[in-house]
Amino acid sequence: MKIQVLVAVSAIFFLGYLWGVIHQESLTTCRLADEFSGVITRVYSLESDRAQYVVAGDSGCSTLVTTLRLPEYAAGQRISVAGEVQPISDLPEEYVGYRDYLDRQAIDGTVRLADIEVTGGQLFIGERIRQSFRKQVETVFGQPEAGVMKAMLLGDRGTVSEEAQTAFERTGTTHILSISGLHVSILVIVLAFVLESLPLGPWVRSSITIALLWMYILLIGAPPAAVRAALFCTCILLALRLRVLVSLSTIFLLAATAMISSNPHVLQDIGFQLSFSAIAGMGLVLFLVGRPQSPLLNAFLISLGATIGTWPIVSYHFGQISLISLPANVLIVPTVAPLLILALLSILISFVVPALGLVGGFFVHLLWKYIFSVALFMSNIPGASFAFATPFWLAVGWYGVVVLGAIYTLSLQKRSWREIWVN
Repeated sequence: MKIQVLVAVSAIFFLGYLWGVIHQESLTTCRLADEFSGVITRVYSLESDRAQYVVAGDSGCSTLVTTLRLPEYAAGQRISVAGEVQPISDLPEEYVGYRDYLDRQAIDGTVRLADIEVTGGQLFIGERIRQSFRKQVETVFGQPEAGVMKAMLLGDRGTVSEEAQTAFERTGTTHILSISGLHVSILVIVLAFVLESLPLGPWVRSSITIALLWMYILLIGAPPAAVRAALFCTCILLALRLRVLVSLSTIFLLAATAMISSNPHVLQDIGFQLSFSAIAGMGLVLFLVGRPQSPLLNAFLISLGATIGTWPIVSYHFGQISLISLPANVLIVPTVAPLLILALLSILISFVVPALGLVGGFFVHLLWKYIFSVALFMSNIPGASFAFATPFWLAVGWYGVVVLGAIYTLSLQKRSWREIWVN
């Protein structure tokens, strides 16, 4: 029976990948020029000293334009760009990974230190909403909390201090500053809480929640980790309304197949790899051990599962291993949920009663102070992290050992997946 299930799962993944490859649009050729005009389609990244934008040129080329952090531009603006354009095919051989990454995003060339002039255009409606939300965040929170909230809710890490980013990198808790499954799940909880107070039927509430959730995912640029979490939440809400009992493995398989089928290249995306490996690790540990009653033990097991699932990928791509990732996550992650819930409620309330929003902002400040203090203290522990790039064969070997160990442990248990997960 186990062999049949394994074959079925493998077949679904393969067919999804094959379907996606067949339906992928072929890349169009275009002419790159050092001076061109086009429309900003999305903000690629915002950092403390620079900004990157994806520009759809009039010639049909899609170019990644790097410029100074200020002045800031937005999606929908029409601009003229002057700078040395480099086709991604001309990138040095040592940047082959970066070249492939840009190719998967249909980017034809790059421009560094570009001179930009706005010539017209109107901001996309999503960008208007995004800017309005950013202004509200800056109104409710002071620094550094405003910068942190923009990173955690909008994916804008440009105003997060270098000290904070380094501390979270050394402690293996960088995911806290990114939009991950945890952040999306908390957003769904807040939406459900707000909608619960309205005189609406269950199906209407769930439909509104799902619609607002996907609007948010599109608003932040649909990063793979957020898409995965949104698919998970959508499946759970639909199963709840249809009164269908589904396991994590079923939802996991559906979400992975949907993303791979729509874009096979997502398999090579680091965010996709980390997101699904973390969920697989957490699910595996809880599956084997069961759900503990102690919240502290539960946080430990979840962090342990995420570490088991992700450390080879983190080390392979970033060349660093954190030795204190597990205790750091146990101390920090449980406070992230209250922080985000309080921050979201403070922002929403501030639109109606600004004073109450500021009160909530004070408590957000206290929570963030605790999180940052823990990360900073643990990052300064000697030997907290060290440089090590995991070879590909070692990463594959690690996951092979984990899978074989899980199969052996399962063979010793008499309980089924459904019994363990439901209980």
